[in-house]
Amino acid sequence: MLSDYPAPVAETLENAAQVLSEPGGFFDEYNIPHQRGTELFAELAGPDMLKSWLDTGEIEVPDDDVFHKYLVRIITESHLMDLKEAGIVDCIEDEHGEEHFWLTSDGKQLAEIAKYFEK
Repeated sequence: MLSDYPAPVAETLENAAQVLSEPGGFFDEYNIPHQRGTELFAELAGPDMLKSWLDTGEIEVPDDDVFHKYLVRIITESHLMDLKEAGIVDCIEDEHGEEHFWLTSDGKQLAEIAKYFEK
């Protein structure tokens, strides 16, 4: 994924991903596999960084609000992937590229079991 970008953009994305991948860092804190987290980060931040580089010749690092949104999406998408791999949820992509998730029969059984532990 990083190789899809020009060298300056790929290097900036790689440097940011390395910070997120540091031992005890963001990916570890949220139990996100480092490779997956790096790919998701590049998918989210890459287009914005590429656009700024093409427009100005400089790579603008996103402001805190945008960066925070990237991190929330990384957490959400990574954990949804985990649930999908475990067979708890499944999804389908519509004609607009939007993914729609639902509980599988195993997911529904787990939800029923979890109700007993809520009380």
